[in-house]
Amino acid sequence: MRDKRPILLAVFSSPQELTEGINSMLRSGHKTMEALSPIPLPELEDLLHQPTDIVRWFALGGCIVGGVFGMALQALTVLHWPLLVGGKPPLSWPAFVVIGFEMAILFGALATLAGFMLSAKLPPIAKEHYHIGCSQSDFALLVWHHELDYASIEIQLKAVGAREVRLPETEAPG
Repeated sequence: MRDKRPILLAVFSSPQELTEGINSMLRSGHKTMEALSPIPLPELEDLLHQPTDIVRWFALGGCIVGGVFGMALQALTVLHWPLLVGGKPPLSWPAFVVIGFEMAILFGALATLAGFMLSAKLPPIAKEHYHIGCSQSDFALLVWHHELDYASIEIQLKAVGAREVRLPETEAPG
């Protein structure tokens, strides 16, 4: 999330408190949030409305581009350097299918890798927000807000069980 608004970090002790904090923020109209957790919490996916995965579209695009590239490479090669053998037509498409398929698989795999790297934010392009306790036992909620909302958000999150509400650190130590 590359939102320029200020961010608050609320730290919770349990996943239930985190879920309550998310529901509280949604009820008050805050839509831009991110949860940090030491364990997977599939129930948060519906609450946080995560975007759908784009890796499959990279794979599809790579396969299409690779297949077209493989077929075009062979067709252009035959047209520029014709080799007439046994009266066969120069553009024999059934013979081109194997190379076209191989190129589709190659380009699809490379595009899938690129899509995975982009969706996983590898290598990190911008500094991510971090709370060291979320790698052990804490649950945290990052809330993007307007500057005037700070006090009301802090009160609201503490009411649902947040141990602390503060500005987040920007990167992991070490």
